Formats: sequence, structure tokens, C-alpha cells
Amino acid sequence: MRDRETADLSSAPRAQCWECRRRRLVCDGDKPVCLKCRTAGIVCPGYADKKPLVWVANGQVLSRPRVRKPKDKTEKTRSVMHVTTQEVGQTELVQAGASDGVVPGLPPLRRDMRLRTDQCDILEAVNYYNTRLYDEAMEDQLVANSYVIKWPNNVASLPPSVAHLMVSTSISHRLLRLSGDIYGDHRMSWARSRLYHHRVIAIRLISKLVMDEKNPASDMAIVGVWSLFFSQIQQQPFPSWRPHADGLLRLIHFHGSMTLYHRRAPHMSPGILALLCTFSLADTTSPPLDQILPLPHENHASLFAKLHVGDHYPSIPCPTGLFLDIFHINSLRTRAAATLDPPDLAALTTEALVLLDTVEAFVPEPKAARSEHNEAPRATLVILGHIFKAAVALYCILSLQSVGALPVSSELARKRKMHSEQLLELMGQTQTNRAARQCLTWPLIVAGVELGGRRGGFEERSWIAKGLSRLGREVGTANPGTARALLERFWEKGGEGGWDGCFDGAYALVL
Repeated sequence: MRDRETADLSSAPRAQCWECRRRRLVCDGDKPVCLKCRTAGIVCPGYADKKPLVWVANGQVLSRPRVRKPKDKTEKTRSVMHVTTQEVGQTELVQAGASDGVVPGLPPLRRDMRLRTDQCDILEAVNYYNTRLYDEAMEDQLVANSYVIKWPNNVASLPPSVAHLMVSTSISHRLLRLSGDIYGDHRMSWARSRLYHHRVIAIRLISKLVMDEKNPASDMAIVGVWSLFFSQIQQQPFPSWRPHADGLLRLIHFHGSMTLYHRRAPHMSPGILALLCTFSLADTTSPPLDQILPLPHENHASLFAKLHVGDHYPSIPCPTGLFLDIFHINSLRTRAAATLDPPDLAALTTEALVLLDTVEAFVPEPKAARSEHNEAPRATLVILGHIFKAAVALYCILSLQSVGALPVSSELARKRKMHSEQLLELMGQTQTNRAARQCLTWPLIVAGVELGGRRGGFEERSWIAKGLSRLGREVGTANPGTARALLERFWEKGGEGGWDGCFDGAYALVL
């Protein structure tokens, strides 16, 4: 009997720890840890029925999943950046909804990104821009746009920080076109992880450039922060854009001022002009005492006039004269908000009334009505000029009344109603022109603030809200969606606080 029990025990399978199985060794089965693991200085994972989880180093791969063979040899894998030429700004797409990146008429976003390299993402982002965004930009431009260029296929020639930011911008652009939201749709978390991954790499690379003790404000560092700033505005215009803008201005001020930097580096002129346009419009939707461009406004306005050689900035077809008036209005807002002396405020009121007369006397007459790639009729630019004229006049009245630089009078109320009706009517005429309606973010915001303090106007408010949502999907930016949320909150409060009551923080809502 004893011999049988001994034979049964000897024939029983010996326990094998998981580490010995992995190393294909004969385990002695010692418990709690086997002798081989103890001798090798390895933590023995034990003899449990299920393999225990272990932490691996970042980027380390323990196993690779099998790749599914295509059923058809002609089947091609679509990438995360791939899109069709079908119009994606239509309301039907949003009504249909996006399920895991699938929208009727558009190819799905691919989830098989676990084993993708960063270089592969960068190549796809370049291809997405050159084959999709570049063609759209060339079709939609109303005037010649020197900012629209094709990126080189040789990604090694791109600054590394810019290359990684291109990936995050491309993914966010694609997500915004699918659902109009980057951060709210949990089904897109796998795509957002790639967006965050490349953004973090870009920030690390930019930080190294800025931390260079020998030349912290090099052109490469400024280009990196400039790209990060515009990428952040495109993805999330509040509140993360402001630190990047402040840091960018500090780097430029290493060279003395923006004007002095332009003299030292004239090749940076397009980037400086883009900053001036974006900063000036961001100041319109920011508190008067929290402006990004410091006083005096004449310095920035003169540099803008020098760099802005054409009639219109390509993506914001506001005539140059009206753009200069926006600089002036921003300056008046800041000075009026900081003024406590009544005589000084009276002088500002006189200056504001003269400025309003200047805006209303402006005649939009574009010199050039054709671009090299798109024959835009002169009438379109004229209509856009009148749209921005009405918007600037409304902004002048609303914003300066909010800080007390203009009185609340029946005459100004009449002018507000006149400019508001004209603005809404002209914007309605551009809705069949894709290129024209993509330039209307700021005029829509101005019209929305004007409707906040008016009784009724439900149809107009609904039209503005839908227009901003449509614009965000068409352009692929989060700015119009943020503007819509601000306006809807402002409307619920009945327009309380006027212009400054709508914008409780610094917002950059126009690219």
C-alpha cells in the first residue's frame, strides 16, 4: 500500500512556476519560491492558475498580436488620417452620429495603433495635410494665401517639435470633423491618446530649446512655441492658450520688442503677422484689463500695417483699415477700464465717438478680387468687407458701452439696431458660398452678443448657434463650438453685463 502511494506521488506532474515556464527550465517546485528563481535573483511569480500581471518598461513589447490577413488582396488599410473628398460639414453627419469613428460616407478611424511608430504617425499627418487640407485651403481661399504650402514628404527636414504638433493637430482636426468634439466622446479615447502622446513629445522638445542657456530665444524655439500656440487654439481655445501666448511674447521680447525682432529676422514676418491678427481678435473676446497685447496700441498697429501689404488677411478677410480700428478699440477698452478720473473718461468718450464715425465712414473697396488659384468674384469680397464693417461698428459700441467709454443713448441704440440688421442680412447672403462663410466666426460672435440684450430674437439666436456648430465641423477647430457655448450662457442670463459679461476670461476664438 505504501509503495502504491509513493508511486502515485512520483507520477504526479511537478508544479512549474511561471518564470521557469517562460525561460523553459525545469522548475524544482519549491514553495513559496523556487530555487532557480532565488539563485538567479529573480522575483518568482509563483504557481497560480493564471499568469500574474507584470509592469514593463515604457515602449517594451512582450508579445505581438497576429495580423489579420485581408480576405481580398485589393483590400487596403485606411489610416487614422484618411478622409474622402465628400463634404463633411453637412448637418446630416451630426444627426447620424459617430459610432467609434464611423460616419456614413466617411471611412472609419482605425484602432490598430498599438504597434505604430511615431515616424509612421508623422508621415500620415503630412499626407493628410497635403492630400486633404491643402486642397481644401486652395479651393476655399478668396485672396492669394502665402501661408498655404505643401509640407515636404521628407519629414527629416521638419523641426521635430513641429512634426509632432502636426500629428496632434491632424488627429484633432479629424475628430472635430467627425463629431465636433475632441474631449467629450469616450469612444474616441484611443485616438486622443495618440494626440496627447505627440503633444507631450513636442512640449518636451520645445522645453529643451527654451532651456538652452546660450540661446533660449532662438528662431527654432520661437517657431516651436508659435506652432504649439496655434495648435492649442485649434484644439482647445480656453484656457490653455494664454500661457503659450505669454511665453511666446517673452521669447520675442528677448530681442527687445516685436518690431525689433522683425527687423532682425525678416523671414519671420508671416508668423509675426499671424500673431498680430490672432492677438488683436483674442483681445476683443477677453476682459479689458487682461489683454495680451500691451499698450500702446500704436506700436502694434504700425507693425501690422507694415506687414499687411494686401487688402485682406487670407483667413480673416477684414479690410486693413478696419483691422487697425480694432487695435484702437482694444486700446480704448483698456484705458477706459483703468480710468477713474471723470475728465479723462470724458476725453475717451470723445475719442470713441470719433472712432465710431471713422468706422461707419469706411468704404470696403478691395483692390484685388482674384487669387492665383480661385477666381473669387469681387462682389464676395465687397460683401465680406461690409460684414466686417458692421461687426466692427457693433463691437465698438458694445464693448465701449460696457466699460463706460460710450453712453447708453437712443442714438447709439438706433445705430446698434441698424448695424445688427445689416450684419445678419449680409451673413445670410454668404451661406451658399463655402469660402465666404468659413470667415464668419468673429462676425457671428459679435452678432450673438448684440442679440443677448434684445427681447425676442429666438430665430436669429438659433441661426447663429447652428452656424457656429457647422463652421466648427467644416473648418475642423474647437473655436466656434466654444463661442456657441459662451453665447448660449450669455443669452440665458439675458445679456447681463453687456460685452464684458459674455467673456469671463481670455478667449482666443479666431484663427
